[in-house]
Amino acid sequence: MVNPIGSGGTHPVAAALYGKKGEPESMRTSGQHYDQVQFSSHLSETEKRIKETSGQLVQQIRTRPSRQELDALRQQIADGTYQADAREIAARMLLMEEY
Repeated sequence: MVNPIGSGGTHPVAAALYGKKGEPESMRTSGQHYDQVQFSSHLSETEKRIKETSGQLVQQIRTRPSRQELDALRQQIADGTYQADAREIAARMLLMEEY
């Protein structure tokens, strides 16, 4: 069964959800909770760390190896002498500075 729109132009369910006036008190919800937004010019410690980490990542991404480093790496791969350093790979994956 479809509920008709009330005399105030609202649907009874919508009125209950949003606490519209003119609807019975039993239809309104009590203790409603609302989202809250707070603006501040001060960054929390967590926000500072996030900003620093993202800055470091951007710097690492933008830092390109030199032409000589790339040529040396290509030569090692071609010769079959390239050895991947598992610790260095793990450190980079975990965003560790020392590797």
